[in-house]
Amino acid sequence: MASNQQLVDRLYDLTTRGEFDSAEFSHLDALVYSRLEQTYADDEAFEAAIQSAGSVDLAAIAQAA
Repeated sequence: MASNQQLVDRLYDLTTRGEFDSAEFSHLDALVYSRLEQTYADDEAFEAAIQSAGSVDLAAIAQAA
């Protein structure tokens, strides 16, 4: 199984290439989210931050990189 850093690195690579609609991107995104959820599941601040964050503009993230 890949380390957390490897997952995030690959997700970043896909993001910088604009490959947001690929199956690999969706799978990695779900894996990273589930690991974050496992780590912070009992943290009310984490839950509140997710709910208040709203949608993410992936194109803006890619442009900023």
